[in-house]
Amino acid sequence: MTDPRTPKASWTRDEHGIPQIVADDINGLHWGMGYCHAMDRGMQMLIMRILGQGRAAELLDGSDEMVEVDRFFRRMNWNAGVAAEAENLTTEARAACQSYCDGANARFAESVPWEFRLVGVKPDAWTIGDSLLLSRMTGFLTLAQSQGEVERLFVEMIQAGIGDAHLEALFPGCTAGFDRSILSEVELVERNVPEAVKWLVAAPRLMASNNWCVSGSRTASGAAMLSNDPHLETNRLPNV
Repeated sequence: MTDPRTPKASWTRDEHGIPQIVADDINGLHWGMGYCHAMDRGMQMLIMRILGQGRAAELLDGSDEMVEVDRFFRRMNWNAGVAAEAENLTTEARAACQSYCDGANARFAESVPWEFRLVGVKPDAWTIGDSLLLSRMTGFLTLAQSQGEVERLFVEMIQAGIGDAHLEALFPGCTAGFDRSILSEVELVERNVPEAVKWLVAAPRLMASNNWCVSGSRTASGAAMLSNDPHLETNRLPNV
């Protein structure tokens, strides 16, 4: 397929249904990626934008649970300053991002996901700021949130009286120099991620991946074993 408004980009699907984009330049490829993302995962993109902006109760469902979800996302404030950040991109980066947005909007102009028509929501045009918002959300989901949970667990264990030897076994190389008396006085407030958000079906799980390794001294072959378990659910955000 070749879009008449963007003659330098075309796409087809291979035998597995995966879009194959052909373009004369890199911005044409970005346009094609935006178009295909909006075609295959448009509802997900728009839902994640609504969540990130803290507007789910306003636009989708006014339930108490959704209000709690909105409170969380507004407290995280990921949407703040995205327009200004977009303006600070280099000329090359801004052109690439805008091409992606143009492709996504070309697809949304052809067809808005039927679920949005059903609830009477007409999505705004996709912007560079929206892409930055989703990038901020992805960064939190894959790193910051899990780091915070680990640090909280460490403090909880100290306050529960877990000894230094057990802490070192669980956090090897990370326990030197901490002041147990200070951490014992830390007041742990409500978790940053409420349960209603953690198990929200529309959003990627607010949980981290894991991996483990086994020394060669414990294997039949004598070689070390490494296993990775990346938690990349199908509802993860479309990534470039």
